[in-house]
Amino acid sequence: MRDDDSCFLMDPFTRATMPLPSLSSYRYYEHPVQFGDDMDSDTDSEDTWPHISNGKEISILSLVVCSTRLIAAIVAIGDLGAIALCRPGAAAWSVSARDECRLLSHLVFFQGKLYTLDINHDDHYLDDLIGIDIVDEQDSDEPKVSRVECLIPGAYFQCQKPSVCMNYLLESHGSLLMVCRKLSYKMDDGSLYAGRSEFKVLKADFEQQLWADVRTLGNDQALFLGQGCSKAVCVSPYDLSRDCIFFLDDYSWINWDWSTTTTTCGVYDMKDEKTNSPLPMVSWKNGEVPATWFFWQGEIDKLETAEEDFDETMEPGEDP
Repeated sequence: MRDDDSCFLMDPFTRATMPLPSLSSYRYYEHPVQFGDDMDSDTDSEDTWPHISNGKEISILSLVVCSTRLIAAIVAIGDLGAIALCRPGAAAWSVSARDECRLLSHLVFFQGKLYTLDINHDDHYLDDLIGIDIVDEQDSDEPKVSRVECLIPGAYFQCQKPSVCMNYLLESHGSLLMVCRKLSYKMDDGSLYAGRSEFKVLKADFEQQLWADVRTLGNDQALFLGQGCSKAVCVSPYDLSRDCIFFLDDYSWINWDWSTTTTTCGVYDMKDEKTNSPLPMVSWKNGEVPATWFFWQGEIDKLETAEEDFDETMEPGEDP
């Protein structure tokens, strides 16, 4: 965001930018959003975006570029968020005037549909998986949310130690994954000290409407977790990062005492269920702006092309 309140997306590698509407500019649509049977929504609630956003500081919790003509984001006031849509270069975000705001986190565009997590108030339950249908007509400058439904309700998640939980949503190998991170902690003289992180990977089973356990990511995948920026990356079967989860200390809303920690990044190995910090990392513990991941898509494309060209030059049964 610039000083004049205008917004843009920027590629950190090429410095190319894409203009976005200001976070203070909205175009509201009045047509009612349909809700699934498991969704409760009070259309007369004062927790709609026009009611809560007036004159308050607005943030973007998650943003995805769905296509060359559609961008979706979770805009939020504190913990309450709404789905905002726009065209690149549009003057305003398109937001429902009647849909009740929710505790949303992580936005994924998967197989033509938006998915997000609706945070449960009870830490002993996983977040609900919400599916969002979009009306994106070619002759309209105003994309709209048409339907919201709970596809998988949050299941019980046992926490034996004092801990906080955070869930991450991402796509991997044509499946929708939720990664649950449980961070244990201890309190001493009024200060909170972060402890060990544990992870549980789940795959969305839409037919059974439940989360299925995932024991391995496979020998060609690594996951990178972060607030609103989680991603699965293809790696070599011989790479040490295969079947691993890279994570950041992104619990920025909790007033941790970071004086005893020296790194911002950790790696959880699905093969032996151990966590370590194998790389020298610069600590980033200011508690306000959490660290994030950057992925250079162009380099990934070049690596995949090079691997395909290499395979084509090899004779069957020939060792590299």
